[in-house]
Amino acid sequence: MGNPGWSYQDILPYFKKSENQQRGADVYHGVDGEWSVTDIQAPTVASQRFVEAAVAIGYNHNPDFNGIQQSGAGIYQLTVKDGKRHSAAAAFLLPILKRPNLTITTGALVTRLLFEGTRTIGVEYMHEGTLHQARVNKEVILSAGAFDSPKLLMLSGIGDAEHLQAMEIPVVVDLPGVGQNLQDHSLVPVAHQIITSPVAHEVIAGLDPAISSNGNAEAGLFLHTEGNLDATPDLQFFFGSILWISPGKTLSGLGFTVTVSLTHPQNIGSVSLSSPDPKDPPIIQMNFLQSQSDVQKLVAGIKIMRKLFYTSTFDQFRGEEISPGADVISDEALEAYIREFCVTGYHPVGTCKMGTDPMAVVDPELRVRGVTGLRVVDASIMPTLVGGNTNAPTIMIGEKGADLIKAAGSVSSQVASAIAN
Repeated sequence: MGNPGWSYQDILPYFKKSENQQRGADVYHGVDGEWSVTDIQAPTVASQRFVEAAVAIGYNHNPDFNGIQQSGAGIYQLTVKDGKRHSAAAAFLLPILKRPNLTITTGALVTRLLFEGTRTIGVEYMHEGTLHQARVNKEVILSAGAFDSPKLLMLSGIGDAEHLQAMEIPVVVDLPGVGQNLQDHSLVPVAHQIITSPVAHEVIAGLDPAISSNGNAEAGLFLHTEGNLDATPDLQFFFGSILWISPGKTLSGLGFTVTVSLTHPQNIGSVSLSSPDPKDPPIIQMNFLQSQSDVQKLVAGIKIMRKLFYTSTFDQFRGEEISPGADVISDEALEAYIREFCVTGYHPVGTCKMGTDPMAVVDPELRVRGVTGLRVVDASIMPTLVGGNTNAPTIMIGEKGADLIKAAGSVSSQVASAIAN
């Protein structure tokens, strides 16, 4: 997409750099990184049955979704260390807390970036009721995510001039792409109860309560709805031994749920300011399901899951389908269900996109266009949404961004990282 240095060959080393892969090193995986990637120690019988059922209806078994091929069914790996989620903070930040050139302030709200003309000289932030400023001699690194990075740029006068003027914010740079190009995966659930039987107890035995309580998935499937196994998958499935229909709504009783997710949805949304007050949340317009093609693919995904769940593999413990429900049959009824229960996949990207076109916010060096001394290093710089989870790609962007900063001779104790909470 016209961004030198960001080809597959260029960024694969950064994926490998951060990874400590339990299975060992190979062409796709690294073992020297800080970030622990492990196999699930004891996947539930239900998760194993999901993979078996997918193979039974014609999909290949895939032991590594991050290897030579993405399509197929398998058990997901986890970012876990010593039985706990190994987050980016746990992997990269906690081990270096005592570094003398690192100061961390939590519970702070960044209110704006500071400029002298178009040169970035620091950030302003609120902490414990007091306004502070952190000034730098070289660069400010903005890593506030796909919602708050564009919000902070706009609050600071970088964005669409007409929108900023409507908010009575002085314009530093007229950059119309700020907050545009919002992309995210959308998903819908298919949930079944588990019937009471000896097999049912075996099916849920060994389920990690921490995984279950968070609604996370153990097994998955990538496929192309037109059946072309060599094509880029357009659907991703997450299977878990929990009843779930929407965020925050977990049903009582035993069951299993698969969520059907679009890997490359057509929806393009936006982030804009609701007011010039930094304490006010931005306006987030996702535009899910604006494309009928996306709806049709989700309908196809539900039908595929119904076919999978009604294989003999699930016969001994499959109970009533409670979502969408046995009475939701026609394409029209499935579309109505999708439009009611479709939710975010929590993978927002794109609102400070990298590129060279007029709507690009940062250049291939991640420098904000029109100003000096300011970079954005987070998922908001992705020009398009990746066809899978965004956690590892975002950490790759951090690794790549760090090298870009160092290459510019900017790494020192005078570089500030503005993170909006």
